[in-house]
Amino acid sequence: KKRELVRSINDFMRQIIPYCMLNFSERIGGIEANGEPNIVEVDESLFFKRKYNRGKITNGTWFVGGIERKSRNAFIFPVEDRTAKTMVQVISDNINTGSLVITDEWWAYQKAFEDLKGLGHITINHFVEFVSSEDRRVHTQNIEGLWSRSKYYLRKRRGLSDNLKFAYLLQYLWTYKYG
Repeated sequence: KKRELVRSINDFMRQIIPYCMLNFSERIGGIEANGEPNIVEVDESLFFKRKYNRGKITNGTWFVGGIERKSRNAFIFPVEDRTAKTMVQVISDNINTGSLVITDEWWAYQKAFEDLKGLGHITINHFVEFVSSEDRRVHTQNIEGLWSRSKYYLRKRRGLSDNLKFAYLLQYLWTYKYG
């Protein structure tokens, strides 16, 4: 009986958490009290794809995410494609004006920031280095770490049905943000 109760509570939380994360999430970044811009790292990652020709055949799902360095506030959204138009939409919907956004040098970010106003933008070339040798603050290590930990979290839950994958990903983000 205890297992059934725990399972029903977990199922309930898996329904509530995505609703809350998608409907009540706040924009991240902005300007700090001292006038400095908050740093937000943005990146995209492919989830739920087959590796080493094992498992169910799937093309995977692309996600765009961002993380504010100081507060650890973050967002993750599935996207149909990784075009500049999509990046503009996700970034403008989730990041406050005045933020300093750090990305890799994916062409869509370069094009997107031509249209985005009120945000600073710095890039890091991952073919050369992962942390800038000129300015150690220029990196995307936090968002890359979020991707890594969330994929590990999902791998531990083997055999997820397709309709629960995003819910589990949002559940991970919830626990990341709130403990």
